[in-house]
Amino acid sequence: MNRKIIILQLLLILSLSSLFGSISGINFPLISITEDVFKSKTNYESELNLTSTNYTERTPILLTSDDDFQNQNFTGSGSEYDPFIIEGYNITSNGEYKLIQIQNTEVYFEIRNNYLSNGLNGIYFSNVKNGRIFNNILYKCTQNTIYLSSSTNNTFLSNFIINNTGNGILLLINSDYNTISSNFIDSNGGHGLVLYSNNNIFASSID
Repeated sequence: MNRKIIILQLLLILSLSSLFGSISGINFPLISITEDVFKSKTNYESELNLTSTNYTERTPILLTSDDDFQNQNFTGSGSEYDPFIIEGYNITSNGEYKLIQIQNTEVYFEIRNNYLSNGLNGIYFSNVKNGRIFNNILYKCTQNTIYLSSSTNNTFLSNFIINNTGNGILLLINSDYNTISSNFIDSNGGHGLVLYSNNNIFASSID
């Protein structure tokens, strides 16, 4: 790989890590996986500890306005430096529901450290801005695992998108200026990444 590309990718990852760390007090990576596992692609369950017992069980999340974050008691104020937080949940369904569905929002929020499995979609955004989505496990969903429509300025960093039936990440038209970096996307029934939009940033995702 060209040295300039490698340097740009490293700078992007370091800048994103610095941004998240300064806002939320988090050090990356929160989930560690070795290079050997990336190469073999055979030890997902043992290496990632794909078990729902480490999370708090809850039903699928539906947010259709900025006010819904506060109405559903998610912590934070929705500002850039105090985003709403969706964290630590096991959301597992029977394949019939969108597990985290957000629509028509502009407040800042983070979706982090969740176990999302057996949904139609793991994360579904329609007309959503200013989301930061990182260190989630998205597992055995039946359609597009991460779905964006008309959604901009969102960041997807260090997510594990594995063993899903459809595509890993789908960006539909008007989903611009999103950043997708350092995600592990593998063993999905469709493509790892499908794009129908422009002006997005991609770096270091493994497919």
